[in-house]
Amino acid sequence: MTLKTKAKPKSKARKIPVTPKEKRAAKTVKKATTKKPITVMAETRRNRKLDGKARGRPPKGCAFKDGKLVPGRDAAKVKAIYRMYRRNNSVTLTAKAFKLAHATAHYCLTNPMYVVGHVIPKGEYLEVQKLLQRKTR
Repeated sequence: MTLKTKAKPKSKARKIPVTPKEKRAAKTVKKATTKKPITVMAETRRNRKLDGKARGRPPKGCAFKDGKLVPGRDAAKVKAIYRMYRRNNSVTLTAKAFKLAHATAHYCLTNPMYVVGHVIPKGEYLEVQKLLQRKTR
C-alpha cells in the first residue's frame, strides 16, 4: 500500500530586506528594471542639437544670443591673452600676467570655439596653434 502525500505549494513570497544594505540593493534592482520615459529636458537638448544651436556653458569671453555663440563681456581679455602669448610665446607667463591658472590660459589658447564665436580671427587662432605645436615637440 502506498501513501500519497500532498506536495507543499511553493511560496512566492518575496524576501523582505532586513539590513540597510539589502534595502539599497532591492531599490537598485527595482530602478534598473523600470524604464523611464524621455524627459522634456532631454528632448529639448536633442532638438537644440539638431537645430545647430549651442548647448551647455559658453567658453570664457563668449555668450549665447538666440542659441548662437557671440562675443561676451570678457572677449577683450581673451584677445589680450592671444596677443600676449604671440609676443612672449609662454603659456606660464601669459597665465601669470592675467592671474589665471595655467590650464585655463592653455584652454583659452586651444579652444576653437573662439573662432566660431567671432572672438578671435581664424588666422590668429591658427598662428597660435602652430606656436603651441612647436613648443610641445
